[in-house]
Amino acid sequence: MKNKPISKEELSSLIKSIFANAKIADPTFTPTTNDYIEAVNKVGDVVSFDYDVVNELDWIDGEKMPYGSTIEEIIKDFPMPLENVPENGIVGNDVPVYPTYRKAAYSYSLGSERWRETRKHDSIQKAMRNEEEASKYFADIAYKLETGYRLFRNDAKKALLGKFACKALDNLANATAYTNTVVITNNEVGKYYKSGNEVAIAFKTKTATSKTWTDALKDGTLVKPEFVTEMAIPTDTETGENTLIDFKLKVKQATKSKNHSCLSGGLIPNVRQDLMKLVINLSVVPTLDVKTYAGAFHEDRLTSGVEIEEVDSFGKEADEKGVWAMLVDSRGVKLRNQFMETIAVETADHMTQYDKESRDIPFYAASTYLHIWKKPE
Repeated sequence: MKNKPISKEELSSLIKSIFANAKIADPTFTPTTNDYIEAVNKVGDVVSFDYDVVNELDWIDGEKMPYGSTIEEIIKDFPMPLENVPENGIVGNDVPVYPTYRKAAYSYSLGSERWRETRKHDSIQKAMRNEEEASKYFADIAYKLETGYRLFRNDAKKALLGKFACKALDNLANATAYTNTVVITNNEVGKYYKSGNEVAIAFKTKTATSKTWTDALKDGTLVKPEFVTEMAIPTDTETGENTLIDFKLKVKQATKSKNHSCLSGGLIPNVRQDLMKLVINLSVVPTLDVKTYAGAFHEDRLTSGVEIEEVDSFGKEADEKGVWAMLVDSRGVKLRNQFMETIAVETADHMTQYDKESRDIPFYAASTYLHIWKKPE
């Protein structure tokens, strides 16, 4: 008998019929018996996959903080030069001139987070075929505790960036209506005021003497932060190019000029390029294709030299507010660990209980540069 040649279509049909009733990744285990030796057919192999959790946004990892429970940020103003009177030297030369400060800002601990896994020695041993397999699964329990913490910390860092953005957006949204006779005391310096569609931050004190919004901006009683750009997510080459142009413009403004684009409204001199980070939501990246990137990007850097980070989210709150990109001074956003410990306790009933506990303190600075890109309302 000669073998029958098989065509491409016949082979495809045969494979389809063979796999039609195949059980693959079936959650139900059905034991089968070997009719030849009247024994249960054995599990031939046991597989499990580990995943390395990469430390994302590692520049947000701050120094360990084992003592204290709060971070205090002191924000000193730049001084105004005194009038120079040639015949008398500096006016008030014998009078002390004290520095001024923005309001101090405080960041508090998130509290403790705990991960727990309990290992039942006899149960795992019964399920494994040999010592090597059992040892692997024993080790996997402790490994998953560590990777669980890394997953948490990665998302916490993204949410911290988002919280930074939301604080700025909430400050703008909740600004108080400005009146010409409003009184701004020392306690109200740093407060947000609005006039029409404009929002500014109280930079100096003000008496009840009438002063228009325009005059208050001119004499520095109020300063405009300008840390938000409302822009739709790019969807094609043209809008992608416009986005990159705006990114580069904001980088230049941050690194080449003075501004008040921080939560406190304090004066920020030009920031060093190597300290800046541009963080972009992954949903934007596909549009920034080869044509869009050409002439604007070199690998993962803007031509301006600012490093780019891609994230899948800025946390639920910021995502809901439409935040899709941020430009920040990397010194001003940190997640600092206060305490971390993993312990293993053997119990009397053939179990080992693993506990990993961590306490972190999130920090974003009221005095460092911030810019946010968000979807229009």
